Amino acid sequence: MKLYGNVGHQLDMLLETISGLDDDIYRLRNGERSSVGAHVRHVVECLQILEQASEGSVIDFSHRQRNKQLEVDKALVCMEIKRLKGSLLRKENFELQVSNDGDLFDTTFHRELLAQHEHLVHHCAIIKIQLTDCCDKPLNPHLGMAKSTLEYNKTNVSA
Repeated sequence: MKLYGNVGHQLDMLLETISGLDDDIYRLRNGERSSVGAHVRHVVECLQILEQASEGSVIDFSHRQRNKQLEVDKALVCMEIKRLKGSLLRKENFELQVSNDGDLFDTTFHRELLAQHEHLVHHCAIIKIQLTDCCDKPLNPHLGMAKSTLEYNKTNVSA
């Protein structure tokens, strides 16, 4: 399924990006902005919630663990991303419910994985902007770009 490949690819680019960062850049808070580590923690915790889902379960992305160690420990978060990638991309589709402010919505694992993929792309785009502003390391040009945007750019290159 292409969805699994897309999620895996985005996680690989995120791993490549944070692995190449100095620890102080990973943890850097720039004014009111969240650190790169805070964005990574956020998406990792949402993926953890989805990973723990099972047939008929109810998940709530608002009730995350908020493990601050993931914001400051690059080695830990890299191990967790690799673990999640292996686990999530082996799961079969099933029905579940998602809770939002007490309302329950019927959904499926694949639908929620797709939503979390888009969420991941969004946060990777924010991370890319932050890193472009604060350091001069080369970044993967595809980081934080939706597949549809990449395909559009290929066919609509301006001269």
